[in-house]
Amino acid sequence: MSFSCVYIRQIGEKDEPFAMVGTDEYGNILNEPWDGSSPVWVTAHSLTVYEKTANSNRYVENGKILNNKIEVMLSDSRVAFRCEKYDKGGNWYGGLTALALNGIERAAAAHRRAGKILVGMVRYEWLEMVGYDFKHSFLSDERLVLWYQFKKEAAYKLVLTFKKSEDAKALANIVAQRTAVYRMNMADEKSEKELAFFPRFINGEQIPPSADPDKQYSTLKFPTYYKVPYGAKFRPVIPGVTPPEQIAQAQQAQTQQSAAPQPEQIPQAPQSVPAQPESVQPSYMAPPPQSADIARQNEGTQTGSPAAAETQSRPEDAVAGYCPNCGNPIKPFFRFCSGCGKPVEWD
Repeated sequence: MSFSCVYIRQIGEKDEPFAMVGTDEYGNILNEPWDGSSPVWVTAHSLTVYEKTANSNRYVENGKILNNKIEVMLSDSRVAFRCEKYDKGGNWYGGLTALALNGIERAAAAHRRAGKILVGMVRYEWLEMVGYDFKHSFLSDERLVLWYQFKKEAAYKLVLTFKKSEDAKALANIVAQRTAVYRMNMADEKSEKELAFFPRFINGEQIPPSADPDKQYSTLKFPTYYKVPYGAKFRPVIPGVTPPEQIAQAQQAQTQQSAAPQPEQIPQAPQSVPAQPESVQPSYMAPPPQSADIARQNEGTQTGSPAAAETQSRPEDAVAGYCPNCGNPIKPFFRFCSGCGKPVEWD
């Protein structure tokens, strides 16, 4: 069975945390240490999933939710989302009879979804490509698009549609930079292509706009990715969270990487590249400013809610040192600076 990364779960389910989104008893997305301290929350009104199987050369609509409230979280490790009223019912039109039928249908829909919630996520390990389609007219919407694959069975395209007041380009660049930071600090061995590619987007390079007027999306394809649901054992190391055996593997990989010839430091992005908005910076560089368009106020205490704010010291917030090249704080076991991309040498 294909894994589309969008599914209906019982509220409060927490099993298979790497492959599936867990929720608390209120239906809020459970936070993970890898999510960081400054996730960006934004509300989409539609979600569509397209599928391309091994026997096809084009994407076909697999499922969609229209005209709904979909809460989307862009964290330091994934794009996750939740929708409570995924089944509204009420598709009758015209007259008093339709009004009565709509009431019955909506009551039935509420009964069907009782105790359930639609959730999903695309982890940065799995992200093959990210793109955006901004509004072309007063009536068009903004779209954030994520591409990923499931084993050898199928490829997927997930489209999140936002109101015209949102900025899909900024959201896509947030995902691009946070993916670059996350991938550079994963515990797997980096290829030369990765070492040359990811620091460019850490340093501020943005997704290039499409030069083809007939092409719908402006896109960025990553040089490597894991297929769903793989990649868990290479997650960035967080002391107190990561199992000891994975820390040992990360240390071994770090030693091997340090012993290998390092490529020349990647220069800063050329002046012709637009400066990256402040809100794109990952949380372990600096918390992004709150924006009316792409963030929520940090109030309340519910786990995983858009208003959640954590004030206690956590293992994932630890700082092991500072980059000698740019002065950026470096987390324990991270092998590359998230500010300039320079390899980190630990004693």
